[in-house]
Amino acid sequence: MCWRKTQPNYQIPMPAPLPETEADLLRRAFGLIQRRIGEHLAGAYPEARWIWALPNAQARIAAGEPVHIVLNRAGGYRKAEVQIVRLQFKGLRFEPVPDFVLPPPDDPPEEPGETDYSYLAYEWVAAHAMELDARANEAAGRGETELVIPADELPDPAGWQAVCEELMRNGFSEAVVTETGITTKLSE
Repeated sequence: MCWRKTQPNYQIPMPAPLPETEADLLRRAFGLIQRRIGEHLAGAYPEARWIWALPNAQARIAAGEPVHIVLNRAGGYRKAEVQIVRLQFKGLRFEPVPDFVLPPPDDPPEEPGETDYSYLAYEWVAAHAMELDARANEAAGRGETELVIPADELPDPAGWQAVCEELMRNGFSEAVVTETGITTKLSE
């Protein structure tokens, strides 16, 4: 009789998955809130566009601070408060537009191609001014003469020209629309 020696079958246990961190949960909640805002607006105003009114919206939401969005093509509304309870989107509270901004009742409604993007541009540049300033300083430090703002960072492409005008009012010597976004000349 021959005894066969068998090797023990040891399996290396798989490490337990790491628990999600608070930052992971906040990031996921923030993404879901942004999606819910888009869905909510699309239901009421299919052509609406929006951006955060102030930078660092994720940190503001995490701190429980109120957050607002700037609107365009949303039935005349220009701003809304995002209602969030325990990191869950509950709705939008549209802020009424002052009477002096509304057109008189006998004026015909705006044609679809005549949207004024100056307010949206003002709000976008104001919300991103510090970040753009820092990026411009870094680019100048590297000896670059231009700063490119890619399309995925900008609001609705139809408003890019208004953003260029607002950038020039805020210290950039030149800002032009390109196929990929906006290119600005850095001050010398």
